[in-house]
Amino acid sequence: MWKFFFIITDLYNNDRGIIDEFIHEACVPLINFMQKNPEQFLQAHFEGFGSALDVMFNLIGRIFQVSQAKEDELEAICAVTLIIQMLEAIQGIEASLGNII
Repeated sequence: MWKFFFIITDLYNNDRGIIDEFIHEACVPLINFMQKNPEQFLQAHFEGFGSALDVMFNLIGRIFQVSQAKEDELEAICAVTLIIQMLEAIQGIEASLGNII
């Protein structure tokens, strides 16, 4: 399960050119990972990349960068949606608000 999460985020974060046009669709399973098992989401760790939370913050930042370069507000909405879902689904995320801001 977490391998799929990492593949989605890695494809977009590293600009592999595969998922770029489908980030809206790719956000749906990412939201499911957070909502279905938030405790496991907080515990997941990727060697050399940090926690799932770190990877998600990197993805959100990358989405904002790409949407600004494209001048595409709809793409930025994906990042905002991910942030909202994180705040709703994951208890104790308040400590990471600095990363969100």
